[in-house]
Amino acid sequence: MKRIIVCLLAVLLLAGCAQQAAETAPEQKTETKATVTEEVKTDEVKPVSTILSSEIVDSLNSQLKPGVKYTDITPNHAVLEYGNQFIFGLGLQNIQNAEDTFLIKVTFDKAYDKYTNTISVSEEMVNSWLKTNLEEFTLAPGEKKIVSVLIEVGNANTGTKPQPGTYEFDVETLHQGGGYRPTKEYVGRREVSIRVEQ
Repeated sequence: MKRIIVCLLAVLLLAGCAQQAAETAPEQKTETKATVTEEVKTDEVKPVSTILSSEIVDSLNSQLKPGVKYTDITPNHAVLEYGNQFIFGLGLQNIQNAEDTFLIKVTFDKAYDKYTNTISVSEEMVNSWLKTNLEEFTLAPGEKKIVSVLIEVGNANTGTKPQPGTYEFDVETLHQGGGYRPTKEYVGRREVSIRVEQ
């Protein structure tokens, strides 16, 4: 009987030691390797909304104080690659005493490389970058309008890639009362420039 009790005590003692050893053993860390995925770039061009951000609209509206005929173009410069799009906005106010019909005219002016050498380019091709139909609109005296214009670099119909460099466009405000020619009320060309990179 003594042997059984001694054996039981020995078993209990061993079991207690084993449990204490398990509790005080250092925690083993399991290392997991994270899978690193590399970003794959595609030639897919995501279309840009022709709606200006609320910040730009607010900025343009804040410039159109009484008597101000038009705003700065915002933004007026972008750096793009072939197939990329860019949207700019401008504000206009009828400062005349009568209702009139207006037209925003955007035309290609010139192109040059990083050394300011002239780039020979078809005006027709570059004008095809304009993706917004600039239609006439009528404003009452003192009425304001925010206009957005979308430009896409390249000719989607022919797939013609432009030469890298800076392409400048002139933006004019014309009105029916002035025979759609620059007049003293709205004289002044404003510039938008696109730097094309490849």
